[in-house]
Amino acid sequence: NPCLLSLSAAYAPSSARGIVMGALQSCGSFGMFLGPTVGGTLYAQAEWYPFMLAGTSQACVILLLGLFLKTPKTETSKSLIPKETGPPVVLTRQQSYIEYLN
Repeated sequence: NPCLLSLSAAYAPSSARGIVMGALQSCGSFGMFLGPTVGGTLYAQAEWYPFMLAGTSQACVILLLGLFLKTPKTETSKSLIPKETGPPVVLTRQQSYIEYLN
């Protein structure tokens, strides 16, 4: 996945970047092998088994993310909506909304 690789390259330290990207590619390749194998085996047992496994695992991941993922306390970027209220702003063609916020 190109997006995942670019994020890992951005956040991994330069000394470990190759290891992180290699591990991600290896896990992705292993998942492409393991997913159809396990799914086909489960489907041979009962047609609804793979769907139940997928739904249950996704529900568990969402639950764990909800429990352990915290939002940052500091504001890292400007909001696209100004905090002050006032009259509507009319922007010209030369002025973008992002330039207005800065």
